[in-house]
Amino acid sequence: MAAAGRAGLSHEEVAFLMAHEFTYPPVLNALKRAIDRGVDVKIVHEAGKKKVKGAMVDTEATKSAKKAIKAAGLPAGSLIKRTKRSKIPHNKFIVRLKKGTIPSAVWTGSTNFTPSGFLGQTNVGHRIDDEAVANKFLAYWNLLAKDPTPDDRKKAVEDLSPTPRGVNDQGITSIFSPRTTPKMLEWYAERIRAAEHTVMFTGGFGVSDVLAPAFAEDRDFLRFILLEKPPRSKTKLLLGDDRDLILVYGNVLGEAYRKNKKGELTLRRKIPGFELTRWFLEEEHYRKFGNIFFIHTKLMLVDPLSDDPLVFTGSANFSDDSLLDNDENMVLIRRDTRVADIYLTEFDRILRHFHFRNIAAETSDGGGSGSAVFLKETPEEWQWRYFREGEFKDRRRRMFF
Repeated sequence: MAAAGRAGLSHEEVAFLMAHEFTYPPVLNALKRAIDRGVDVKIVHEAGKKKVKGAMVDTEATKSAKKAIKAAGLPAGSLIKRTKRSKIPHNKFIVRLKKGTIPSAVWTGSTNFTPSGFLGQTNVGHRIDDEAVANKFLAYWNLLAKDPTPDDRKKAVEDLSPTPRGVNDQGITSIFSPRTTPKMLEWYAERIRAAEHTVMFTGGFGVSDVLAPAFAEDRDFLRFILLEKPPRSKTKLLLGDDRDLILVYGNVLGEAYRKNKKGELTLRRKIPGFELTRWFLEEEHYRKFGNIFFIHTKLMLVDPLSDDPLVFTGSANFSDDSLLDNDENMVLIRRDTRVADIYLTEFDRILRHFHFRNIAAETSDGGGSGSAVFLKETPEEWQWRYFREGEFKDRRRRMFF
């Protein structure tokens, strides 16, 4: 999960912020304090409209931002409205300039500036202290701050961040959207196919039809996919049934994804005989509505335990819409083993957490007896799975050693 802190900008510094959902009071209040101290803060935020029954009305993000901006007292001179977009101005990043002119750092990731972004969803906030990367993000910010139309921005964005031919030897590669084609998906698929040890992937909206076959290829190592909900039927066929491809789904504690009579996925149901249900039913740290309840990170880790790890992180989902229509950013960090270790640890933590939720749901009244399952108490009862060839736990143990 992401965490918010107090702003630390000095009077000589500048902050350029790009925000989609913009309602979390600690962030807005910190920006107001910085402005009051004399910091030059410029904020590009969602201010678009959508068509409802033939009339153009503010989007939900626009309405929420207006209310939060008013409550925080942010001055109009610091605000720039993003209106001429085709789909979603989905970025969430901050560029920090020293002495008013020198880009020095970028804060980016998947975290919307909202309560659920910081408190309810899996998210990443990543600070990059690199002038070259900060310059790239500032150029991208300046481009979008002009509120360009879809046709005007795509070519300019691709000129700023062309589709890579391969992978840079080291350092950080910045990738921005929207783009004229979804070719980046093929490039991501190539990175999956080139993996030698493991791939770890999160997908809030599922797995692209371009990426799924790359995951499905028969490889002699574990690959992990953490999704918000079970994939659609076509994606299941593309992913296949390779035993080394592990899928885990986000679930509200004590709940399973079920279809009601209307064919809609439903949440919130009891697990018979499960004593922790009393606590599960009181869980509040999740969204009660929306497309994404829990798995909001946009991560892909390729060979994170090797000496040459690839870490992909940012605002962009690995999808056609994200590449073709949204304002988005993604960074590829190569050969930074410390960064890879941190992301791997978080991915593994979340994966194991939701794996438990999945088992709790599957053993409930619809998928099992509903009887309690206790931990095995003796080594003979539980250790063998970690040392028997072919068992998942044995393959996972070998992956870490």
